[in-house]
Amino acid sequence: MKKLKYIPLFFLCLLLGSGKPPVPPVKRALIIAIGNYPATSGWSAINSNRDVPYMLQLFQSQGFLKENIAILQDSLATYTGIQQAVARLCELSKPGDIVAIHISAHGEQVEDDNGDEVDGLDESIVTWGAKSPRVSTNFQQDQAAYFRDDKFGELIDQLRAKLGSKGDVVVFMDACHSGSGTRGTMKVRGGQPAFTSGKPINKTSGTDTEGVFGEKAKPANGMATYIVFSAARAEELAAETTNDNNEGMGSLTYALSKVFENLDSNASYRSVFAGVQSVMHQKVRGQHPVLEGTGTERKLFGGNFVSQKPYAEIEAINGSREILIREGSFTGYEPGAIVLVCKAGTQDPSVTNTLDTGTVIQAGYYSALVKLKKGGIKSTTDAWVFLLNPVYNLRLTKVNVEHSKWGFTPAEAKAIRLRLSVMKGFAVADTSELILAKGKLKDTLKIAANGFPFQLMDKGLLEKEWSDACRRYSRYVFFSSLEVKDRKYNQDIRFIPVRNGKPDTLLLQKKMVNGTYEFQEKDSFVIQIKNSGTKPFYFNVLDLQPDGYINAIMPNRGQKVYARELQVLPGQTRLFNKAFVILSPPYGEEIFKFFFSPKPLDLELIASPPPGAIKRASLSFMEQLVDKSVQNTRGDAVTLQGSAEGAVGQVVFRILPKK
Repeated sequence: MKKLKYIPLFFLCLLLGSGKPPVPPVKRALIIAIGNYPATSGWSAINSNRDVPYMLQLFQSQGFLKENIAILQDSLATYTGIQQAVARLCELSKPGDIVAIHISAHGEQVEDDNGDEVDGLDESIVTWGAKSPRVSTNFQQDQAAYFRDDKFGELIDQLRAKLGSKGDVVVFMDACHSGSGTRGTMKVRGGQPAFTSGKPINKTSGTDTEGVFGEKAKPANGMATYIVFSAARAEELAAETTNDNNEGMGSLTYALSKVFENLDSNASYRSVFAGVQSVMHQKVRGQHPVLEGTGTERKLFGGNFVSQKPYAEIEAINGSREILIREGSFTGYEPGAIVLVCKAGTQDPSVTNTLDTGTVIQAGYYSALVKLKKGGIKSTTDAWVFLLNPVYNLRLTKVNVEHSKWGFTPAEAKAIRLRLSVMKGFAVADTSELILAKGKLKDTLKIAANGFPFQLMDKGLLEKEWSDACRRYSRYVFFSSLEVKDRKYNQDIRFIPVRNGKPDTLLLQKKMVNGTYEFQEKDSFVIQIKNSGTKPFYFNVLDLQPDGYINAIMPNRGQKVYARELQVLPGQTRLFNKAFVILSPPYGEEIFKFFFSPKPLDLELIASPPPGAIKRASLSFMEQLVDKSVQNTRGDAVTLQGSAEGAVGQVVFRILPKK
């Protein structure tokens, strides 16, 4: 028998072919924020600088070292400053590195200078000091201060070439791309007329609905893939929203900060975008975020994502035993909810010691007051709060009456408010969710957030019509904003279009417009779900229509799809091709709400029960959640407390008229 001889480690490394371990990729980031534009520029001040700490925290939580994060704010973010910062990023980066760029600023359309835009207009970043169309007196001179998409694309392509095929480039653009006019009451990042020379614009066809790079981006060919998240379409304005302290900030930035709270290592850029869509649908309805690029299916940050259990930050400390946190009723932090308090930086509270426990005693939509058991938290940055036992509450809809020189007079509005105030099922308030606007034959109940019509109303002010409409809206808001997060139940959801009676994956990309499914009336699709979590789950689907009506999609007894069949095992991908979803009006944005649970669910008999259906005596938490909201006939608040035992997610898509 031969004896095994000792081989020195140095020679062993040589025999194995390498004397050094592989060098991990470096994560680098550049944050550009322009908010305090010079008064002489003609551009209004916006809250871009408030986005900086959010993105700084997001990047650092993902392993971006502070020394590898460059910040360019206000007067530093000139045309030259931005160009040099991106060039420096390219110079420092090495093959395989991960690079992220975040831009918060005004956006503007500028007359195309090379004939590559279908609408004759380039999208651009409004750099610090760039003169707006309303104050400029010299187009040729002043247009040079706008950072066009063409130039930005050139720099990104240089960066992609430097990083190589294993690198990762992701860009977040929290700015308008174009548009004229304003929407809503929030600040708009852009909103000025297109900047042109005054000559006729050379359009080829229609409006450019592409994103930042559109058709200009080069294919991979040894270059890093790229991904761009944009706050709005090229033809849209991007409105600001409010953070959990009711302070103005970028809508895309806010959405990213929320989505990154509950992702796992399998998250792709497309799944991140689905979360961004969901948050922005609630905060800035009518605005459509965009996803573009060659790496949408790639894992987040090249698979080097750091998963984090969702948590709430502490905003203020009231005395020794009360804290105000930056989460509220939309995420289950209602009065009675139980929380865990852990050291700041905790990734998973189940594997660490808790500092304290507490109970929510007051809550708004985005904030909650917690009573602690022990108390003693000294600083708002010392601890994070994790939700242990959530509470969900269906609130009364608040309504108001619009008065203007074209609508109701102040006296008419006052009289209508008085008549509405004695009705049940809703509340009359100055700050409202629905507003009644005057019409000729019928009045219109509009959504206050975006001015979209919700329902035509009889001028006779019928109590049943009003209470039904407001309860329907209340349920719609409740379900569309409902979040139950649990990383054990991660999934990848796809809508596979149907052609000639069969699912056709080749049509998938044609129905995906800027990252959002876009179907026409009478189109149909089937649902495909991959379980990327660690636990098997059952699921149900509810359809939330733009007019507030809720329909059960799966299970579906009419198509012989039953609750017990809707299970997906860990790692399994299932195509549910027995249940065809055939699309019909109303047109607009629709939501499919997905409910995931460890045991079979049957929301069909609860959300839309057939005549004579008998409801089970014992319902799971998810089933109780739907049952109590749907059966809420008086419009009173509905509270449900307990362990969610699963997760709730959604997919936003659009239905358009048949061409």
